[in-house]
Amino acid sequence: MENWEGIYGLMEDVSKKTQKEVREEKRREANRKAAAENMQKKQASIYDADGKVVTSYDKKLAKRKEEQKKDKRNTLITRITLIVVLVAVAAALIFAIGKKVNERYGTAVTVNGEKIGRVEYDFYYHMGINNFMNTYGSYASYFGLDTGSDLSKQTYRGDETWADYFGVNAVEMIKEMRALSAEADKNSFSYDDTDDYNEFNSSIEKAASDDGSSVKDYYKKTFGDYATQSSIESYVKQYLRANAYYDDYQKNLTFSDAEINDYYNENKDTYDVVDYRYLEVADLDKANEMLASITDGSSFRALCPQYAADDLKSGYETDDKSLATGATQSSITTGAEVTSWLFDSARKEGDKTVVTVADDNKNYVLYFSSRYLTDAQKSIMTDSMKSSKSQEYINSLIDGMTSQSGTVKIYEETAGSADGE
Repeated sequence: MENWEGIYGLMEDVSKKTQKEVREEKRREANRKAAAENMQKKQASIYDADGKVVTSYDKKLAKRKEEQKKDKRNTLITRITLIVVLVAVAAALIFAIGKKVNERYGTAVTVNGEKIGRVEYDFYYHMGINNFMNTYGSYASYFGLDTGSDLSKQTYRGDETWADYFGVNAVEMIKEMRALSAEADKNSFSYDDTDDYNEFNSSIEKAASDDGSSVKDYYKKTFGDYATQSSIESYVKQYLRANAYYDDYQKNLTFSDAEINDYYNENKDTYDVVDYRYLEVADLDKANEMLASITDGSSFRALCPQYAADDLKSGYETDDKSLATGATQSSITTGAEVTSWLFDSARKEGDKTVVTVADDNKNYVLYFSSRYLTDAQKSIMTDSMKSSKSQEYINSLIDGMTSQSGTVKIYEETAGSADGE
């Protein structure tokens, strides 16, 4: 038993030693494994995918290349963004320039197939305004027109504004000028515009001086934003020549006696004049009392100081203030009732009456002397006939001429425009 115990003890010592060595071996193995893993990591950090050694310089270079790639991408993005912005700005600028160019050089209106630019359109548009103001002057305000304000916001009639009115008027003037110019060419009309054109320029210079502005600014103010002396010269000369041809055509018109008589008989009330006497009497009974005492023109005059207002009596005593001669319908201001009675076709010399004007409740004692046509009125009538005949001539020339709005939105088509334009 002791031997076995000794053997067992020896074996146990050997076993303990072996176990210790095993543990030590395991520890060394673990250390070797850790060292191997570290080596692999180091190798992985110094070798690329192809097994080539990667030094610290290579790492720095690679990092720099990566940063350059990133910078390049950022630069590209910046450039693209900048290009987009520049394209947008350029597009806006081109649009603005294009719009301005279109306003200046675009087609304002097409007349009978011919494109009319803004400068020419503006010339006739403003010529229409100038002609209107020359005709009506300060009375233009009675029509609701204020040329110092936006015409597109001022009503002319119904839904039509004054801008619409002068726009249509401009197109009609262009038609007329084109038609008359063509007729002047057709009839070999000779006209030297030198004096008239020089007079036109002189009038502009004087008007600019009176206005306190430069000639350059006055052209724009009077004929449109794009008007200059040179830009409207051809239109001014065309206008002068067309009007000279029109005046020549009108001057050479003649009418037969039958034509004159027919026109006169249709328009007697317009051209005849009357001689009559009148007196305003405040009291109607007094007016009728005076009327009963009138026997002729002389008695009418003699009665005036008696029945006139107290503050007017002396005037009637010294002057023949009751007599009106050569009065036309348009010159009589005492009321429509007075005019109607005087121009009644049944009126004859010696007729007398008392007329009460309803608007102001005034009583007028009237005595009719005569009605006739003076040489001056006959001349006016003949001029009217010529004007009417000339207008018929122009209407025949422009009949069928079409008009259509252009790319510059300054003229709207009216009901009179041809269909399908």
